[in-house]
Amino acid sequence: MIWLYCLFVWFIGFWGRRIEEQPRPYHYYGLRWDRRALWELLLGLAIGVGSYLLLLQIQVWLDWAQWQYLNEAARYVLPGLVLGLAVGVAEELLFRGWLLTELERDYSPNRSLWISTTIFAVCHFLSWEAIVYRWTQFWGLLLLGRNLVLARRLTKGGLALPIGFHAGLVWAHSVVDMGRLFMGLEEVPSIITGIRGNPLAGLLGLLFLLGLGKIADVLLARQKKGKFLP
Repeated sequence: MIWLYCLFVWFIGFWGRRIEEQPRPYHYYGLRWDRRALWELLLGLAIGVGSYLLLLQIQVWLDWAQWQYLNEAARYVLPGLVLGLAVGVAEELLFRGWLLTELERDYSPNRSLWISTTIFAVCHFLSWEAIVYRWTQFWGLLLLGRNLVLARRLTKGGLALPIGFHAGLVWAHSVVDMGRLFMGLEEVPSIITGIRGNPLAGLLGLLFLLGLGKIADVLLARQKKGKFLP
């Protein structure tokens, strides 16, 4: 998968230069490096990590799970951040950068959103095991993909905010999972709390993603009226 994503990153640059005739193809698809982008990246990381931990804390408040404090979990913080940024850059450049931009040339914003989001979700379910054992995660990926598209539109085409949000989720999940910092109680079905330890693959996670999407919808509406300028 790493080599495949590297190939796609190269292909996006090739496509942008040769097909779209863009001298700066990665900038054209939303990958920008300036002070504003750095701020949006950090904001996205904070939102991603914070929202993931809040979702787990809600389960603790409901007595559905409990935290485990293990010192060795600290060694996963830096590798988790590197993994999160790598996944965030690769997937956002591919799905919210190149794919969404190309779709928006021929389709309406809403149709482009759902086509790119559906492809994003399907690409995570290319094995029979994933379909059978993690089917609820498909709906979580649909909602996540929609939220990431809205995050790009909030920043008027930049990828820094969705990259940060995506990376923050992957970072938090990898540290919690590999560090075994969180343990669900058996009394609550995993379909509610999250199949195979992924809270975004449970009904509670779906509601949480719906809530985040609603907030993004409100911010976009205010932005169109000139009341919110990110």
